[in-house]
Amino acid sequence: MFSVRKPLKAASLLLCVISVCRGSSRCIPSYYQAGTECCLKCSPGEYVRADCSDESSTKCNPCEDGTFNDVFSDRKQCLHCTSCAPDSGLRIARPCTRTRDAFCEPLEGFFCIESKGLYCEAAEKHSQCKPGQYIRDNGTALKDTVCADCSAGTFSDGTFTTCRPHTQCGNLLREGTASADAECVEDGSSINVTVGVVVVVIVLLVIFLYAGISGALYFRKKKRISDKRGSVSTQGEENRMIQPPV
Repeated sequence: MFSVRKPLKAASLLLCVISVCRGSSRCIPSYYQAGTECCLKCSPGEYVRADCSDESSTKCNPCEDGTFNDVFSDRKQCLHCTSCAPDSGLRIARPCTRTRDAFCEPLEGFFCIESKGLYCEAAEKHSQCKPGQYIRDNGTALKDTVCADCSAGTFSDGTFTTCRPHTQCGNLLREGTASADAECVEDGSSINVTVGVVVVVIVLLVIFLYAGISGALYFRKKKRISDKRGSVSTQGEENRMIQPPV
C-alpha cells in the first residue's frame, strides 16, 4: 500500500484560488478534484484506493498482475493488459508490466491488418500465389505478399519468385502452360540404351545367383560324402577292436 503526502492546506487553497481566477478547473494537472479537495494523483503503476481528505492524503495501491497504468491519474482501477492472442495472428513482442501495456507483433507468415499507433491489434496470414503466378514481393509484418501472372512461354507453380521458361523439346509430348512446364518425348536411342543396361544387369544378377546356388550345393554334397566316408572308417575300426584275438 502506498500513500502520498497531502499538500499543505494553505498552499492548496492558494492554488485553487489562482485556478478559479483563471477560469480553469480548481486543481492543477498533477492533482484531481475529489469533492472540495484537490488530491495528488497516483503514479504510473498504481491506482487510487481512497481519495484524500482533511485528515489523510491520497491512498494508492500497485496494479495487480495482468493490469497496468502508464500515467499519473485518478483511476480507481488499472487497465487490463492487451492480449496477444495467436488466434488473432499475434505474438508478444514486449510483455505487459505495471507501468506499460504489452506490445504485439504479427506471427511469422502474418501481416498486420489493424493497428493503433505502433501497436498491432490484429494480423492476417500472407496470401499464397496461385499456379500460373509468381511471388513479385514477399510478404512482411506490415504488408501482404504481392503476386503477378507469368508471361507467355513461362510457368510457375505459385512458389517461384520468378517464372521459368518452358523446356524446348525436339519431340513434344505436352505443351507448357502458365502453371506447368512442357513435357518431352524421350529419344529412341536413349530408350534403347536404358533397356540394354537393364537387361545386362538382370543377366549378371541371374548368373551370380546361379553360381552362388551351385557352389553352395557342391560344397554341401562334398561335405556329405566326406562325412559318410569318415563314418565307414570309424565303424571298421570299432569292429576290429571287438573281434577276439585268434
